[in-house]
Amino acid sequence: MFRILIAAVLSLCLGSCGGQHVTFFHPNLVPDAPDEARIFVDARGDLYPRTGIGANYTLPDAADGSLFEAARGADPELCTNASAETEMALLCTALAPACTGGETEMCFARWTEVQETLWEQRGESLSGRFAADGQVTLGVLIHGFNNLYRESQANYAIAQMQMRRAEKTRSSLKFIEVYWDGCRGNDKGIGCWGKAQSTGPLAGFALRRLINSVQDSWPTDTRDPKWRILTHSSGAFVAGATFGDPIAALPQLKDPSTNRWYQVFDQHRRQTEGINRVPRLSDVRLGMFAAATPFVTFGSSEDDGGGVLTRGLDIFLSVQPDDSALTKLILGCQRVGNSCLGARAEQFCLLRRELADLNRDVSVYGYDFYFFFKEICNK
Repeated sequence: MFRILIAAVLSLCLGSCGGQHVTFFHPNLVPDAPDEARIFVDARGDLYPRTGIGANYTLPDAADGSLFEAARGADPELCTNASAETEMALLCTALAPACTGGETEMCFARWTEVQETLWEQRGESLSGRFAADGQVTLGVLIHGFNNLYRESQANYAIAQMQMRRAEKTRSSLKFIEVYWDGCRGNDKGIGCWGKAQSTGPLAGFALRRLINSVQDSWPTDTRDPKWRILTHSSGAFVAGATFGDPIAALPQLKDPSTNRWYQVFDQHRRQTEGINRVPRLSDVRLGMFAAATPFVTFGSSEDDGGGVLTRGLDIFLSVQPDDSALTKLILGCQRVGNSCLGARAEQFCLLRRELADLNRDVSVYGYDFYFFFKEICNK
């Protein structure tokens, strides 16, 4: 009985108890290191403006982690205090003269257009900074849920050090650090899992804009950059939304009418042109540790036709059956939001077979977490 009670409480709390939004207003204003670029994204996948908003700004609770909701009414002073000729002021122009009632959808459409512009400008800026170094490898780092900025930053520093050690070519290695609102609960993430499952794919969809802008503005007389994406935990379903259509794993995409941002995602989830398109890259690899998502995030079915859509993508992932986070202690990885891809070898094997059958030019490699040179399902 006690075990059943604990399981019931965990099932409830992993999805809905407590948990606070994670914001990045102070680090957003700190200059980037020469070989790094940091990208900050709110709970709806919207890019933080670099100018016009203070380091000590606090989103009101009524905004529910969203800059749009704050600017359109949850914090009337946000736009009033935004200095002219700043990115925040530009976003605020989308909301004038009013953004309530029947005007809300028009405001949101304008807001989305400005967001696309900011993403495009950010990507062009990265191209200008990094392309001058000739042959470049771009390492994109994506953390999981239940992380504060300082925690993700420390993990990113370790990842960068290891990637620099492993780099054997003459390529110049640059890093794009992605910080998204994966919520913050207690040490076990209670109260954040469900929220992160909703916000992560929106961050991943928005990252298409950055990747596509970098690629489109890369100098034509320079070799295209190599892309190396590394994710941990919930970062897997962030990447799933960047490189494909994860509709089989996302109830919000199956019924996007409940969320404005998912409506935009739904409109562009298989887009082949424009800044919201599924990225087309000449050399791209995705590595995932403790992938907290089901295999259908990257796979598909005859009914939905989703899954990975970036052709030429190489996927590498670790499998650790005793990962307590993936298995949710005593609940099992399939409960309260499936997180089995990084915990069950059979999930990886299903993904590998399915992608081979779909003939999408995607290669998948799985490795035992404890014996990393032991490949899983290699026949």
